[in-house]
Amino acid sequence: MWSDAQRRQAAELAQRLAQEKLDLVRLAWADPHGAARAKAVAPPVLREALANGYNINVATTTLDASGARVFQSFTRGGGMGLAEMTGSPNIVIVPDPATFRLLPWAPGVGWILCDEYFRDGTPFHFSPRHLLRKQLARTSSELRIGLEIEWYLARVVKERLAEDMSVRPACAAGRCAPRRSSRGTRTTPRATWT
Repeated sequence: MWSDAQRRQAAELAQRLAQEKLDLVRLAWADPHGAARAKAVAPPVLREALANGYNINVATTTLDASGARVFQSFTRGGGMGLAEMTGSPNIVIVPDPATFRLLPWAPGVGWILCDEYFRDGTPFHFSPRHLLRKQLARTSSELRIGLEIEWYLARVVKERLAEDMSVRPACAAGRCAPRRSSRGTRTTPRATWT
């Protein structure tokens, strides 16, 4: 499932793991919505995953945006007409050695991105990385992408926020019920916009 370059990178990464002082490595993959999913493992488990992949259940990567299951696990074809989805199968995540990073904000923790496969080596149908590769293969040698980059400019108005300064979206329109404060008294949520 790897290219020759990835095989070389995996061998180099295995040597690096022997030298690094790591406590955990996060095996990460994207779910169908692009949200990151991960398993934190010890470095020896990453070395094993580089050789053999790492088993996870398909349910951990087929949740909808609210965390609910999106297929009928124990019906033939998972309710999707895909024989390999019958019975909520395990899939294998295969680390991509080119993506390994030490997390600068978490000393002793590494991170590596993985690709999802069925146990027979077939790419997992709903893997965003596999879907992107498939679409890239369909494009011509020239690919143009339009991005919409959104960002927010904010400034600190108060150094400490209080509970009455937080608001839920419905509260901004005045449509939410009062809630109890930590002191047991009723408070009416209100929006503070600056």
